[in-house]
Amino acid sequence: MTSVVTTCLKGESGDLLQSSVLGNAAASITGLKGVLNNLNSFDSVAINTNVDTTWGITKNLITDYYSGRTLDFVSSSDQAVLERLSGHSNYGCTAVNFATDSWIPTTMSSPTITCKTSGHSAVATSCPAVADWTGGSAGGTMNCYGCMDAQQLLAIYGAPASFVGNFQARYNSGDCMPFITDFQNTNNNYYVIKAATYGPIATRAGTADAVVSNYKTQITAMGVQFNTVTTGLQATANAIVDPTYGILAGLNCAIFG
Repeated sequence: MTSVVTTCLKGESGDLLQSSVLGNAAASITGLKGVLNNLNSFDSVAINTNVDTTWGITKNLITDYYSGRTLDFVSSSDQAVLERLSGHSNYGCTAVNFATDSWIPTTMSSPTITCKTSGHSAVATSCPAVADWTGGSAGGTMNCYGCMDAQQLLAIYGAPASFVGNFQARYNSGDCMPFITDFQNTNNNYYVIKAATYGPIATRAGTADAVVSNYKTQITAMGVQFNTVTTGLQATANAIVDPTYGILAGLNCAIFG
């Protein structure tokens, strides 16, 4: 009782909430509200956006070089080889399948080497079986023709030991050998080496991408938890110390008259 009287004496604060009677409880709750306000500034969306921006630069760089969308060399003569292979009109091959095909490093959007035939694209899933490969637009799935994705398709049909046989089966005319020979040389000296070099990097990048995805999921979950906890605690704290509506509003020496 002495502490209450002392607080209410002339020259004292008159604030019973800050007296030893309540052990500065209100001040502690007010301090907690400040902490909760800081937690409310945790923005999981902004954090994940920054993660996407930072990781995306590295991920896209690896993807672009691995796929061939961006060429990993600067030689204009080497680029001219890829350009020549992409145009069926550059060779005298009379095989039916050859007229429908344009071999390019990748069918991804905005590649350096562009497709020289129809808009149809052939990737690994377009040519899963030999019947698809040899039949082109007329066999199997009937999807294995058009803009031919070399990075994907050579992983299936471009093994050096079977390259010539596989391509002779697709382009079954003797006048197609100049193209097959040129493409074999490019495969051995570019695509095979590139796959061996970039393959492990792409694998590690895929692992890293999964880790980043999991991190973003956890950050989102944390944001939800913070929001749930802080919303509830803020409401409880306000119910106690809000200067207008809190249950302790107006608790001062005026209660003594």
